[in-house]
Amino acid sequence: MIEEILCSLRRNKLIGKINEGLEQTAKIIILDSTGTSLGYAINLYASRYKKTYLIKEAIKNAIELVDSSHKTYVPVMIFGQSVDLEYNFRFSAITVPCPVKTKDDGSFEVDVSKFPDKKHLPNEIITKLIKNAHRAPSAGHTQVQEFIIVKAARHFMLIVCHID
Repeated sequence: MIEEILCSLRRNKLIGKINEGLEQTAKIIILDSTGTSLGYAINLYASRYKKTYLIKEAIKNAIELVDSSHKTYVPVMIFGQSVDLEYNFRFSAITVPCPVKTKDDGSFEVDVSKFPDKKHLPNEIITKLIKNAHRAPSAGHTQVQEFIIVKAARHFMLIVCHID
């Protein structure tokens, strides 16, 4: 899960926000991902796999990381609130160790070179996406859906076509 979150941070251009916190000498970075795809993914994962990401645990993990990392990582605590698939309110928080490097002036910045580089989505993830998209409502489930998958070197696109 941590690898996927780091990829999402990179993809959603949140590195700049983390760097802003580092410029202010923050020891822990906190991101509110409510209403974003990242927040949705964390809460969906927690709901689907019956995981509990408590704020208390996320804070404890962040503090432990600050004490032990020797400034090779900065803890990024991400939280989000949503309503899960069973209409229960869910608030999830998770701490991710974000790699940092020292700049020439002694300050820190995110070390993107240590982020996982996922160039291609595995076929099993694409299959899950299609299955979930197929279950999405469309005019009372009366419209037939066809999916076109476009794969390029660094991009993935799922195009949904409604056939009359």
